[in-house]
Amino acid sequence: MQTHKLSNNSSSKMKYLDLFPIFIIKLFFFISCTQIKNLSIDDQYKINAMIDSMQTLDQKNRYNIITIEKKYRVDVNSNNGKILTKKLKKEKLGVNYNSYKRSKDSLREIFEKTNNLNTERLIDITEKYGYPSRKRISNYTASALSIFINSNKNYFSKIREIIAKEYKAKRISEYEKDFILWHVNGRKTTPPIRKKNNS
Repeated sequence: MQTHKLSNNSSSKMKYLDLFPIFIIKLFFFISCTQIKNLSIDDQYKINAMIDSMQTLDQKNRYNIITIEKKYRVDVNSNNGKILTKKLKKEKLGVNYNSYKRSKDSLREIFEKTNNLNTERLIDITEKYGYPSRKRISNYTASALSIFINSNKNYFSKIREIIAKEYKAKRISEYEKDFILWHVNGRKTTPPIRKKNNS
Protein backbone atom coordinates (compact mmCIF):
# COMPACT_ATOMS: atom_id res chain seq x y z
CA MET A 1 0.00 0.00 0.00
CA GLN A 2 2.81 2.40 0.92
CA THR A 3 4.55 1.71 -2.38
CA HIS A 4 1.35 2.36 -4.28
CA LYS A 5 0.91 5.72 -2.48
CA LEU A 6 4.47 6.78 -3.29
CA SER A 7 3.91 5.83 -6.90
CA ASN A 8 0.79 8.02 -7.10
CA ASN A 9 2.63 10.96 -5.52
CA SER A 10 5.50 10.60 -7.99
CA SER A 11 3.04 10.48 -10.87
CA SER A 12 1.34 13.68 -9.67
CA LYS A 13 4.68 15.46 -9.34
CA MET A 14 5.63 14.42 -12.86
CA LYS A 15 2.36 15.83 -14.19
CA TYR A 16 3.05 19.18 -12.50
CA LEU A 17 6.57 19.19 -13.90
CA ASP A 18 5.22 18.50 -17.39
CA LEU A 19 2.83 21.45 -17.08
CA PHE A 20 5.47 23.82 -15.65
CA PRO A 21 6.97 24.86 -19.05
CA ILE A 22 3.47 25.73 -20.32
CA PHE A 23 2.88 27.86 -17.23
CA ILE A 24 6.19 29.70 -17.81
CA ILE A 25 5.33 30.38 -21.47
CA LYS A 26 1.91 31.78 -20.52
CA LEU A 27 3.44 33.92 -17.78
CA PHE A 28 6.05 35.32 -20.18
CA PHE A 29 3.34 36.11 -22.74
CA PHE A 30 1.28 37.91 -20.08
CA ILE A 31 4.27 39.97 -18.92
CA SER A 32 5.27 40.88 -22.49
CA CYS A 33 1.74 42.13 -23.16
CA THR A 34 1.59 44.29 -20.06
CA GLN A 35 5.10 45.75 -20.20
CA ILE A 36 4.28 48.16 -23.03
CA LYS A 37 1.15 49.78 -21.55
CA ASN A 38 2.79 53.03 -20.46
CA LEU A 39 4.98 55.28 -22.59
CA SER A 40 7.66 57.50 -21.13
CA ILE A 41 8.08 61.11 -22.32
CA ASP A 42 11.16 60.00 -24.28
CA ASP A 43 9.19 57.20 -25.94
CA GLN A 44 6.39 59.60 -26.86
CA TYR A 45 8.88 62.05 -28.38
CA LYS A 46 10.63 59.29 -30.35
CA ILE A 47 7.37 57.78 -31.67
CA ASN A 48 6.01 61.22 -32.61
CA ALA A 49 9.15 61.93 -34.63
CA MET A 50 8.86 58.59 -36.46
CA ILE A 51 5.17 59.03 -37.28
CA ASP A 52 5.75 62.63 -38.42
CA SER A 53 8.49 61.47 -40.81
CA MET A 54 6.21 58.73 -42.20
CA GLN A 55 3.37 61.18 -42.77
CA THR A 56 5.70 63.71 -44.39
CA LEU A 57 6.89 61.09 -46.90
CA ASP A 58 3.32 60.00 -47.61
CA GLN A 59 2.04 63.55 -48.14
CA LYS A 60 5.01 64.45 -50.36
CA ASN A 61 4.27 61.50 -52.66
CA ARG A 62 0.57 62.34 -52.81
CA TYR A 63 1.40 65.95 -53.65
CA ASN A 64 3.72 64.84 -56.49
CA ILE A 65 0.98 62.67 -58.02
CA ILE A 66 -1.54 65.52 -57.82
CA THR A 67 1.03 67.84 -59.44
CA ILE A 68 1.37 65.48 -62.44
CA GLU A 69 -2.42 65.32 -62.80
CA LYS A 70 -2.58 69.13 -62.80
CA LYS A 71 0.35 69.49 -65.20
CA TYR A 72 -1.46 67.40 -67.83
CA ARG A 73 -4.84 68.92 -66.87
CA VAL A 74 -6.48 65.58 -66.17
CA ASP A 75 -7.26 66.39 -62.52
CA VAL A 76 -10.79 66.91 -61.20
CA ASN A 77 -10.54 70.72 -60.99
CA SER A 78 -9.44 71.01 -64.61
CA ASN A 79 -12.44 68.99 -65.77
CA ASN A 80 -15.38 70.64 -63.98
CA GLY A 81 -15.30 68.20 -61.08
CA LYS A 82 -15.37 65.15 -63.33
CA ILE A 83 -13.08 62.17 -62.64
CA LEU A 84 -11.56 61.10 -65.94
CA THR A 85 -11.34 57.41 -66.79
CA LYS A 86 -8.26 55.97 -68.49
CA LYS A 87 -10.11 56.09 -71.82
CA LEU A 88 -11.03 59.77 -71.40
CA LYS A 89 -7.47 60.65 -70.41
CA LYS A 90 -6.17 58.98 -73.58
CA GLU A 91 -8.67 60.90 -75.68
CA LYS A 92 -7.78 64.21 -74.03
CA LEU A 93 -3.99 63.82 -74.03
CA GLY A 94 -3.54 62.11 -77.39
CA VAL A 95 0.19 61.75 -78.15
CA ASN A 96 1.05 63.11 -74.69
CA TYR A 97 -0.67 60.22 -72.91
CA ASN A 98 2.42 57.97 -72.88
CA SER A 99 4.52 60.73 -71.33
CA TYR A 100 1.85 61.29 -68.68
CA LYS A 101 1.60 57.56 -67.96
CA ARG A 102 5.37 57.14 -67.56
CA SER A 103 5.50 60.01 -65.08
CA LYS A 104 2.47 58.73 -63.16
CA ASP A 105 3.71 55.11 -63.06
CA SER A 106 7.11 56.21 -61.78
CA LEU A 107 5.50 58.19 -58.95
CA ARG A 108 3.08 55.35 -58.20
CA GLU A 109 6.02 52.98 -57.76
CA ILE A 110 7.65 55.35 -55.26
CA PHE A 111 4.29 55.81 -53.54
CA GLU A 112 3.82 52.03 -53.11
CA LYS A 113 7.36 51.57 -51.77
CA THR A 114 6.80 54.37 -49.26
CA ASN A 115 3.48 52.83 -48.17
CA ASN A 116 5.14 49.47 -47.60
CA LEU A 117 8.03 51.02 -45.69
CA ASN A 118 5.65 53.05 -43.52
CA THR A 119 3.50 50.00 -42.80
CA GLU A 120 6.52 47.92 -41.78
CA ARG A 121 7.79 50.69 -39.51
CA LEU A 122 4.39 51.10 -37.85
CA ILE A 123 4.13 47.34 -37.31
CA ASP A 124 7.57 47.42 -35.62
CA ILE A 125 6.55 50.39 -33.45
CA THR A 126 3.28 48.73 -32.42
CA GLU A 127 4.96 45.45 -31.55
CA LYS A 128 7.54 47.25 -29.43
CA TYR A 129 5.46 50.00 -27.76
CA GLY A 130 1.84 49.12 -28.41
CA TYR A 131 -0.41 50.93 -30.90
CA PRO A 132 0.60 54.64 -30.93
CA SER A 133 -2.84 56.23 -30.74
CA ARG A 134 -3.00 60.02 -30.52
CA LYS A 135 -3.96 59.77 -26.87
CA ARG A 136 -1.06 57.45 -25.97
CA ILE A 137 1.59 59.63 -27.64
CA SER A 138 -0.04 62.91 -26.50
CA ASN A 139 -0.25 64.27 -30.03
CA TYR A 140 -3.64 64.95 -31.60
CA THR A 141 -2.31 65.75 -35.08
CA ALA A 142 -0.20 62.64 -35.65
CA SER A 143 -2.11 59.70 -37.10
CA ALA A 144 -0.92 56.11 -37.13
CA LEU A 145 -4.42 55.28 -38.38
CA SER A 146 -3.77 56.92 -41.77
CA ILE A 147 -0.76 54.66 -42.30
CA PHE A 148 -2.54 51.38 -41.61
CA ILE A 149 -5.57 52.32 -43.76
CA ASN A 150 -3.28 52.81 -46.77
CA SER A 151 -1.42 49.54 -46.30
CA ASN A 152 -0.85 46.95 -49.01
CA LYS A 153 -2.82 43.67 -48.90
CA ASN A 154 0.41 41.73 -48.23
CA TYR A 155 0.28 43.11 -44.67
CA PHE A 156 -3.43 42.58 -43.99
CA SER A 157 -3.08 39.31 -42.09
CA LYS A 158 -0.36 40.72 -39.80
CA ILE A 159 -2.33 43.92 -39.20
CA ARG A 160 -5.48 41.97 -38.23
CA GLU A 161 -3.42 39.99 -35.72
CA ILE A 162 -1.84 43.13 -34.22
CA ILE A 163 -5.08 45.11 -34.01
CA ALA A 164 -6.91 42.26 -32.27
CA LYS A 165 -4.15 42.13 -29.65
CA GLU A 166 -4.04 45.92 -29.19
CA TYR A 167 -7.82 46.21 -28.84
CA LYS A 168 -7.84 43.45 -26.23
CA ALA A 169 -5.10 45.34 -24.34
CA LYS A 170 -7.16 48.59 -24.65
CA ARG A 171 -4.42 50.47 -26.49
CA ILE A 172 -6.58 51.25 -29.54
CA SER A 173 -10.08 52.73 -29.67
CA GLU A 174 -13.06 50.89 -31.12
CA TYR A 175 -13.28 53.48 -33.92
CA GLU A 176 -9.63 53.06 -34.96
CA LYS A 177 -9.92 49.27 -34.77
CA ASP A 178 -13.08 49.28 -36.92
CA PHE A 179 -11.59 51.71 -39.46
CA ILE A 180 -8.42 49.64 -39.90
CA LEU A 181 -10.42 46.40 -40.19
CA TRP A 182 -12.72 48.11 -42.71
CA HIS A 183 -9.64 48.69 -44.89
CA VAL A 184 -7.97 45.28 -44.47
CA ASN A 185 -11.29 43.49 -45.04
CA GLY A 186 -11.68 45.06 -48.48
CA ARG A 187 -13.61 48.32 -47.89
CA LYS A 188 -16.88 46.57 -48.79
CA THR A 189 -19.10 48.92 -46.81
CA THR A 190 -19.13 52.60 -45.88
CA PRO A 191 -16.30 53.51 -43.48
CA PRO A 192 -17.13 53.56 -39.76
CA ILE A 193 -18.11 56.86 -38.13
CA ARG A 194 -16.44 58.18 -35.00
CA LYS A 195 -18.79 58.29 -32.03
CA LYS A 196 -19.47 61.45 -30.02
CA ASN A 197 -17.30 60.18 -27.16
CA ASN A 198 -14.39 59.93 -29.67
CA SER A 199 -14.24 56.14 -29.31
